Amino acid sequence: MKKVSYLPMLTFLAILGACNNPKNGETSSESFSSANPFFKASELPFQAPAFDKIKNGDFKPALEEGMKQQMEEIQKIADQPEAPSFENTILALEKSGQLLSRVNMVFTLLTGANTNPELQKVKEEEAPKLTANTDAIYLNTKLFKRVESLFKQKDQLKLDAESLRLLEYYYQKFELAGAKLSDADKNKLKELNKEEATLSAKFTAQLQAAGKGLKNTTQQPELQSMTDRAKREELFNKSWNRAEKGDANDTRKIISRIAQIRST
Repeated sequence: MKKVSYLPMLTFLAILGACNNPKNGETSSESFSSANPFFKASELPFQAPAFDKIKNGDFKPALEEGMKQQMEEIQKIADQPEAPSFENTILALEKSGQLLSRVNMVFTLLTGANTNPELQKVKEEEAPKLTANTDAIYLNTKLFKRVESLFKQKDQLKLDAESLRLLEYYYQKFELAGAKLSDADKNKLKELNKEEATLSAKFTAQLQAAGKGLKNTTQQPELQSMTDRAKREELFNKSWNRAEKGDANDTRKIISRIAQIRST
């Protein structure tokens, strides 16, 4: 699950619109094949995504295939008969999900910086699946036992500093995710996590719909130069209360439910 650094990719945010114009907005096949730009790592510097080749329809099949591949990799790690070692458990875990990491990194940045209705629909469909995929890893009892076994003997493994930190990182991640819960509590947690993921994606869609015609900020930039007090107040109220109008895009119920889930 090693993440590729996409910091240089921020340079490309100015041209993200290339992915969302009418020409590139056409969907591609639902099947995942070598024609999909996420099929292999980008050959551009720093593996920066080839935005000129990415279409909206490329994301869903790549995400679905990425989750499938990672689950196969994770199950192989958990089911292997060999005793746990840093290489066959922690390192294998770190290397899993390369395709999913590759596509999800771009998808998250794109939907956050330059989304559109088609991408938002994919986000709402895939959010609970991605959460379930994560839970299937960190709530996997067999896999956690392997990680826990290594963590308990970390002082005897003679790992270098980087490897030791990676072992500690994964152990803590499993622990915080709920790996030590009972099976019954794990099942409850999975349902709550899926519900939160679904609601969070819906919240984003509603907030964007409610803010049409406004900048994606609470304090509108135009307020700094406007001199008409009545107009300033009108713009401020439209922005401040944009998702609290009692209509289809009112987000208050969703926020309340998300807060309840997170406090459970």
